[in-house]
Amino acid sequence: MTRIAEVLIVEDDADWLDIYSAKLASPEYNLTKARTVNRASELLKQQDFDVVATDLKLLGATTGGFDILEMVRQRSPDTQVIIFTGYGGKQDAFEAMRRGAYDYVTKPLDYEHVRRVIKSAIEVREQKLSYLRIASPLRKVDLPFPEKFVGSSRVIKEVLSRVAEAIESTKPVLVVGASGTGKALISETIHLASKRKRFVLVSCASYSETTLERSLFGFQQNAFPGALADEAGLLEQASGGTLVLDRVNGLSLRLQKQLLHALLNQQVRRIGSDQDVDIDVRILATTSVDLESYVNQGLFSEALYEYLADTVIELPPLCQRKDEQTDDVLLVTGYLLDKYAPDDSTPHTISEQAGELLQSYSFPGNVRELEEAIRIAITKADGGVIEPQHLPEAIQQQHQTISLVPNGRSGPPPEVVCMRQGCYVTDRMDEILKAFDNENYVYLAVGVSTPGWYHSTIVETLSPFDLRVYHPSEFAANEDFCPICQPILSSRLAIVDISTTASTVFYELGLAHAIGLPCLVLKRAGRAVPAYFRQMNIAEYSDEADLRKAILSWLQLLMKPESTP
Repeated sequence: MTRIAEVLIVEDDADWLDIYSAKLASPEYNLTKARTVNRASELLKQQDFDVVATDLKLLGATTGGFDILEMVRQRSPDTQVIIFTGYGGKQDAFEAMRRGAYDYVTKPLDYEHVRRVIKSAIEVREQKLSYLRIASPLRKVDLPFPEKFVGSSRVIKEVLSRVAEAIESTKPVLVVGASGTGKALISETIHLASKRKRFVLVSCASYSETTLERSLFGFQQNAFPGALADEAGLLEQASGGTLVLDRVNGLSLRLQKQLLHALLNQQVRRIGSDQDVDIDVRILATTSVDLESYVNQGLFSEALYEYLADTVIELPPLCQRKDEQTDDVLLVTGYLLDKYAPDDSTPHTISEQAGELLQSYSFPGNVRELEEAIRIAITKADGGVIEPQHLPEAIQQQHQTISLVPNGRSGPPPEVVCMRQGCYVTDRMDEILKAFDNENYVYLAVGVSTPGWYHSTIVETLSPFDLRVYHPSEFAANEDFCPICQPILSSRLAIVDISTTASTVFYELGLAHAIGLPCLVLKRAGRAVPAYFRQMNIAEYSDEADLRKAILSWLQLLMKPESTP
């Protein structure tokens, strides 16, 4: 049975402390409050905390958050420390991270982001403690994996063997796998076993190119407006440790070139500086897309791919983690039943019928989807046994064959005209469909201001359904290429984001509707749109989770059950 994690928050302002404790509350951990360094010290003596989140500046303390950090390192080295810092205090926060803090967050706090950081810190501590429990100091441990990486199927044993080889090396590793397969856990495991000092992770698809460049390489004071002090980048911070490039396909081509130069030479130059700084960084990269395909399309540097792919570890989808003797779905289910067991209660069990449904389901969301299904099922199963009716509807209905509606159209009306080329769309329909009949393309129409994580989230969500985002670069050599009507006619589905004033987006939406192309219309939360769109079914999103949920809900509606022969 898994205990509830303990989190200590230190803030000297009583009102803000109450706000933080209310906004950051979560059923996954208990929150304890402290207003002074002395009170925090007393609490640290009384109990163990998984995470300590502290303001950098505290009244009555010489260095505030640094005092807390030092106390934690002395008394509970495995406890993770998160620093809250005001704008302009990043240099102090970086110093705290160099002293061993897990992460820092600038104020005003984005509470959802802080909750994610806290949960991530809790997981890191659990992984480290698990590794220490199973790693014998007297002998070499072949597979030093955290206990929550559950599985004993032949395919997983082969994966773990590859990981064990990577642990013995200092070369780059590329971890490939669909969303939810455990890429982050494998990366953390390789780092823990390597005994390198620092573990730094950056999501390459979550920031703009400019922000990511500043984060990776750092900058000198006055290098650009707002550069108030010298800041070391993540490459410098990770020196002596491991840098994980999560969703590495999100790097722009320019940053790929800069990064490769820094890694090959193990030197980094801050923005605005003329001096190189020596670094010692091991790189682990993760992706859920086919990087070789990206290289062929000119979207990813071949040289950087060859550097990262020195060792490739490919994580299989959950539905493939089985053989004649073992099905990892049931092993992982058993672990999850124990993980989510209520305190002082016997873990739930699962009925034979429910277990058979889980084993036969494809799990496009992999372990992450299974975990969510079990967590919800436990709340529904009052009798302590999970039955089929407690599982999500998609799992219950798998006795039927589920397939995507191919395209839902018999052809566009004859009067539909491509405004760019002035031709009737029907004149080109047969020609284009013949060329792309075997491809499951999804046409993506977005504005220029979409965040960096947007495209990667869409690609990752569509991938389990064998759907590909249409890349115009694949067909740009065609002299008859039309950047609007050809890709729309070549696609099975369309995703159109109207969070923009670009006239082409609205034309693309109109053309998609005119030819009967199934279309998901998106809008960023808080963004105003013209009045004539208000009667339309529009899905709003504010982050990756919202966007993924909107796409999955839309695909579910497009699925049709067909009776099994």
